[in-house]
Amino acid sequence: MNTIEEYLTWVKRDVYGIHHWVSKKHIQRYLNDYSFKKNTKDLQNNERFVLFLGDIKNTKLTYKQLIAN
Repeated sequence: MNTIEEYLTWVKRDVYGIHHWVSKKHIQRYLNDYSFKKNTKDLQNNERFVLFLGDIKNTKLTYKQLIAN
């Protein structure tokens, strides 16, 4: 299987198995989450968590930004 096909199969399995549905508005956030998981699959959970915290960089997502079109 090609890499992109594997990735899309994995995304679909997660959507149907975990979320059951994703909105078009937030699809990029879901894809970013899946990409992060895929790219760090060989790390231990604590290592992945430290990496995640390092990526935050003092940014915040306000509710207004979250619901904006």
